[in-house]
This record gives sequence, C-alpha cells and structure tokens, in this order.
Amino acid sequence: MFCIKCGKKAVKENFCAECFLKINSLFEIDNSIIYFCDMCNLYHLKNRKIDINFFIKNMVKTQNKINDIKIEKKYAGNRLLLTLRCTGEIKGLPKTESKKSFVIVKKHKCEDCIKIS
Repeated sequence: MFCIKCGKKAVKENFCAECFLKINSLFEIDNSIIYFCDMCNLYHLKNRKIDINFFIKNMVKTQNKINDIKIEKKYAGNRLLLTLRCTGEIKGLPKTESKKSFVIVKKHKCEDCIKIS
C-alpha cells in the first residue's frame, strides 16, 4: 500500500509515518483560569491550594501516550503565557509537538488568609 497523500509506503491508516503525524495532533490544551492569593503567594482552584505545574499538566488533553511535558511560563500582566512541548506516541509512532496557551491569573485572598487577617 502507498500513502494517499504523498505516495510513499503506507504505515498507518493509508498514510506514511510523516503524513500520518502531520495530520494527527499529539495533544490539545485549552485556556483556563486560576486564582492567586497575594498574601500567601499560592495558587488556588475551587478553594484548594494547587501547584501551578500540576495544574498546567492537567490542562493537557490527549488520547495518546505522553512521555514528557516541558513547560515554559512567562507572565504578562494577569496572564501566564505557556509554551508546552510534549513528547509521546501516536499509535506507536513517536512525535514531539509544541503548543501555546495561556492561563488567566485572577488575584484574590484565600479563605485561610482571610481568617488570619
């Protein structure tokens, strides 16, 4: 069988490995909102303290196998600009993919800090 796009030898679903990886995305990521307490310098989500890296990794949606996630963060006003570089596999074929997203950081005082003050 041959690739229906370029004519090379087909590997997966009538596509060669290169064309198959081009048309299939390794992961998706949505924009999100998280809260930051100025007093304790911690991030919160639904009144729970949360690690920002854990939160970002959970934003990644995929049906494929992800082996490694590298996160680059840059603050710009009330936004946290993200560049995620994921390495993984799509149906046994290795792929590395980068995507950009952002998290809106809303400032507030958490319940613990309100009680202390």
